[in-house]
Amino acid sequence: MSPTSTSSPGQQTWTLWRCEMRQLLRDRRALFAGVLLPALLYPLLFWSQGKLENVAEGIMAEQELTLILALEDVDADLSAELRAGLEASGNVTLEDLAADRDASSLWDTQEPASTPGDSQADPLTLARLELLGESHALLAGRRSTIKEDRHEFRVFFNVQSDESRTARGRSRDVLRELAARTRKARLDALPGGDPGAHLSFESVDVASDEDKSGAGLGRMLPLFSLLMILTGGAFAALGAFAGEREGKTLETLLVQPVPARVVALGKYGAVLCAGLATLLINLISLGICASRGLVEMPGLSEGSAGLPPSRLLAGLLFLPACTLVAALLSLFCGRARTYREGQFTLFPVMLISIVPSLVVLRPDLEASLLLCVVPFAGPALILRDGLAGQFAILPTLLMFASHGLWTWLVLERLKNLLDSERTLSSTDLTAEAGQRGLSAGHGKTWAFVGVLSLYLIGSRLQQWDLAWGLALTLWGLLPVLTALALKTRPTPTRPVAVKRFLSLSLPSGAHALGAVLLIPALAKLMVEVYLPFQSRILPIPQSVLENETLGLALTHLSTPTLIFLMAISPAICEELFFRGAILGSLRRGLTPMRALLWQALFFGAAHASLYRILPTAGLGLLLGALTLRSASILPAVLVHAGYNAVVVLAGLERLSTDGTWLSTWGPWLALPGLALLALPARKRD
Repeated sequence: MSPTSTSSPGQQTWTLWRCEMRQLLRDRRALFAGVLLPALLYPLLFWSQGKLENVAEGIMAEQELTLILALEDVDADLSAELRAGLEASGNVTLEDLAADRDASSLWDTQEPASTPGDSQADPLTLARLELLGESHALLAGRRSTIKEDRHEFRVFFNVQSDESRTARGRSRDVLRELAARTRKARLDALPGGDPGAHLSFESVDVASDEDKSGAGLGRMLPLFSLLMILTGGAFAALGAFAGEREGKTLETLLVQPVPARVVALGKYGAVLCAGLATLLINLISLGICASRGLVEMPGLSEGSAGLPPSRLLAGLLFLPACTLVAALLSLFCGRARTYREGQFTLFPVMLISIVPSLVVLRPDLEASLLLCVVPFAGPALILRDGLAGQFAILPTLLMFASHGLWTWLVLERLKNLLDSERTLSSTDLTAEAGQRGLSAGHGKTWAFVGVLSLYLIGSRLQQWDLAWGLALTLWGLLPVLTALALKTRPTPTRPVAVKRFLSLSLPSGAHALGAVLLIPALAKLMVEVYLPFQSRILPIPQSVLENETLGLALTHLSTPTLIFLMAISPAICEELFFRGAILGSLRRGLTPMRALLWQALFFGAAHASLYRILPTAGLGLLLGALTLRSASILPAVLVHAGYNAVVVLAGLERLSTDGTWLSTWGPWLALPGLALLALPARKRD
């Protein structure tokens, strides 16, 4: 491609897109395997699956089963009905338990004593196995020990045998049918008949057939669409970025007088077109299979209510998710140095897109304004509701706007990545840029390790004992992670002392005082503004609220102990890790704003709650900004400790905020606090 200097960016993007599409179409093998082959395999797979199910059902129906009956203590009429039902259930051979066999083990309720590591069966199990013998199941019955006119039955089987499980299933079905008939006969024999007959009810679904079909299709279409976009877009993204970088052709493109934005948009457009084409072709193939009765799909299958074209047009509501998936594929593959490395990045993209979309499987979740801005969750919910005939304009517009913003941010990151590669062509900046990349990667890696460790180790410690587990997590796990992050940090070109790296210098008095003055306003903002707003947008269920309120489980602790455990300890240990080690690495490899956003995101994720991630990440953003502004983590420690203390004590009703200075004139202290923080920072040591 050799665009002229007078070409507009739009013309350059169009030219690059056409070149990328031609290259994709030339790779016929990959095009066939990634786009056309799945669509061609649907009819064969569904047809063969149906045939295999029919063959399996026929084999199971013709299978001869052997059942041993131990019904000596059962009424003769009931025993005869039971035998007749078992014989009518299929090809079954019934045998009576030999009279000389001891059947007492069948009704022994004593649990066998188990020894750890002992693989030998207990005597009770051995006795039952001996009675079962070569038969597939054993059905035992006796009169109830509670009421003389009642009976109880037990079915013994071997779960490792298919025939034994089938015999268990048939016996259970016959027993349930017999129990229903017996119950009805006894109720009818009562004077006046069944006393509960007038209480019978019938549930009637008032939804139309179209709404039912749309709701069913809405639960599976978002996940299917994402998988198809990932399948088709993956081979295009790998070829456009990782493949060209491995073949050294991407460098040739980057040295051309073309803006990096044009390169990013042109290649992204090709990835998006490949993904949408794959989705469309596979949807057509799947629809044909459903109309022919090869697979059951609500609204499309033979015998189900078909959806009108206006409902099917709701699929356009999922376009924002498709564009975001294509952007993520372009970004992740754009970072890969080889084709194989690019293949390893596809699984994280799949997790990022599929997991949030699983919200469509929760019928109790509605497309609220907050969920609509969550990547992939919002389009999935909007599509589900649209197919079901429920369309809300405001959530839909918010979803389109937010996902447009997410896609733009990802493409901006891709553009910056290509710009960086162009900059690296200058040998003078190669070492410094590489050092920045190592530092940023180190910070993200240890932040991820820290969050994962808190999930796996910290949660186990707190399940063992809440107070001691929390203390061990804060004073044991986090300091170890901080030390390891420091020890493994890349060796900088210009060495940085640990004290400066962790921002352990003392701040100016003005900055320390300014940070303290923010605490009342921060607590009021959370308790009286954000939480009521969240209760309207994304209310916290009471069960989740009780589980997540850690302080409620520590009410037996004294106030000083509670402040130390819930306020001082998190303030010191979490700040050393997140605002010390993590932010210390990120700010040496990223711009200040991006470093703040990354550490805030990890800080919010570390608290492991969908309902707390936004306020916690917001707090992390503020604490990180205080650290960068004052060149010290001490202001962040003070704010963190004060904020936690006020919120926890107020939640436990040990500190009154209504009508006190904390809620009246206290929040106005933030104004002089911000003025003090605006003063110049103390020079680093």
